[in-house]
Amino acid sequence: MTHSRLPATAAPAAGKTDDDLREDVVCQLAWDERLNGAQIGVQVAHGVVTLGGVVDGWIQYNAAAESAHRVPEVIDVANEIQVRGAAVDAPADTDLAVAVRRALEWDARLPGRGIHSTVSGGVVTLEGSIASLAQRSEATRAVARLHGVRRVVNRLQVPVEGEQP
Repeated sequence: MTHSRLPATAAPAAGKTDDDLREDVVCQLAWDERLNGAQIGVQVAHGVVTLGGVVDGWIQYNAAAESAHRVPEVIDVANEIQVRGAAVDAPADTDLAVAVRRALEWDARLPGRGIHSTVSGGVVTLEGSIASLAQRSEATRAVARLHGVRRVVNRLQVPVEGEQP
């Protein structure tokens, strides 16, 4: 198998400089309502963005990387942002799993028992079968906002038209 890799000195594809990309990422972070762009430092080398700084929660941590990836010509993102108080006040995985279960069952738009979760180190993995893409997105939203959730891996399956969930 052949792997294609950019040489270490490669410029971004369409010719933007790293300074141009940095400015584009800073602007994208400023537009994201979930973020305070002033809290996040941005460096760019060969199209690879490195984010740094301190934010208040995991939602902002994940939002910063998502925002950077939305900028055309950004190749990769290294998220080195620190979450304020993350290690101190993070709930135990067992407590977080209980909170995830409650959130899934209390959301009237979701088939709570049809979704199974695994929690490890604050990363929640959702599995199971649900009826629609809207439910798939809602499950991620319902869980991502919980205190202590670092990331949500959504492996929920939506059946093809005509199949039963």
